[in-house]
Amino acid sequence: MLDTAELLRLAVKNDIIDLDDVQARLEMKNRAEIIEMHPYAITQGKDGNWRTYLVDYSKKNNRRQIKKSTKEKVEQAIIDDYRKKAKKEEMTLEKVYPEWLKYYRLHTKSDGTVKRITSDWKKFYKEDSIIKQPINKLTKIQLDKWVHAKIKEHEMTKTCYYNMSLIIRQMMIYAKECGYIEKNVFAEVRVNAKMFSKKQKSDSEEQVYTLEEELLLVAQAWEDYCNNPEVTTPLAVILIFYLGLRVGEVVALKDEDIKNDKIVIRRMESRKFETSNEIDYKQSGRMVVEHTKSSAGNREIYLVPEAREIIDIILQQNKASA
Repeated sequence: MLDTAELLRLAVKNDIIDLDDVQARLEMKNRAEIIEMHPYAITQGKDGNWRTYLVDYSKKNNRRQIKKSTKEKVEQAIIDDYRKKAKKEEMTLEKVYPEWLKYYRLHTKSDGTVKRITSDWKKFYKEDSIIKQPINKLTKIQLDKWVHAKIKEHEMTKTCYYNMSLIIRQMMIYAKECGYIEKNVFAEVRVNAKMFSKKQKSDSEEQVYTLEEELLLVAQAWEDYCNNPEVTTPLAVILIFYLGLRVGEVVALKDEDIKNDKIVIRRMESRKFETSNEIDYKQSGRMVVEHTKSSAGNREIYLVPEAREIIDIILQQNKASA
């Protein structure tokens, strides 16, 4: 004897059951059940309009009246209100996260930041039970305890905490704007700054090259270039010493950036990432973007003769290989 699943499969295959009709009947049944559960009467006034109340805890007596021209419109308003509240009850940080991340990506040019966010989500949130709780049930005390426990567990510095908490801070703002929560309780959480670990500063000798080390590196880079003049990477190393540029800024330089004895830093190379599920990201390549990492924007740097010579070589080599 065939089981229920097999019977249904055969019925659909042989056009005995119309799935669209089944879906429509289920929708009608669901609507009828919602209207039946509605706690207030639906009445028609002398003006011909139909009225009822919706539960609203922000109003006096925890309800508000709605008025529509037809009974069908009142019932639709009841159903819409019920489903909106049901969705709010179902929303968790886990469900909001991919929706919020997609929204966040629309408002940033930095794929690198998005990649860092996904790494932080996996490290600090993904295995935590808090992401499965209804977001509108989270309390200030609960979030306060949670965030301070994270700081202690991971011995976070101020910067680490800022990066980690960006996710929940921005998600709660987004949830409030979407109507998933009535109030952003995380905005009331105050972190005790004394909890942050102090980043141990390295000795100055470990942070910067000494003049002797710099001269040795420049000399070695020149030697490497002279031995293989088709590769300009060693010259880029020298240029970083002369101008204090980032690697991504050096490789993005163009002829038009040179103005007499100055060079304008206006772009940089950036990594590109791709995703198929808004959660997992992988690097897909690199691209040049028309801005720099610095929030100060474009900047001008005076060129010493040695730096100008190196830039000319690099640009000529780039043209020849183009």
